[in-house]
Amino acid sequence: MQIRPAQPEDATAIADYILLAMQDLAFKFSNNKDVSLTHDLFQKFTALPANQYSYENTLVAEEQGKIIGAIIGCDGGKLEELRTPFVEYIRIHCGFEGAPEVYY
Repeated sequence: MQIRPAQPEDATAIADYILLAMQDLAFKFSNNKDVSLTHDLFQKFTALPANQYSYENTLVAEEQGKIIGAIIGCDGGKLEELRTPFVEYIRIHCGFEGAPEVYY
């Protein structure tokens, strides 16, 4: 097993693990129960730089060329800055209302 920094092309696998870890919370952010649409949302942000779910903040565990795990972590002092692109997007495109802090 190898642990390495994630790359944008890892976004699909990382989104799988985000949905697994977040469970119902992921659907609250996407404002729907559609697994495919919710997965697409997190895949989009995982592949982008400069946000809370970015590959830039992610390490993946890989075995025989397959991603078998992922961990996302960021500087807590930059959380507001990193969270903003995601929250703005889900408010506009998903109809999310409320404050994300309520759900974490």
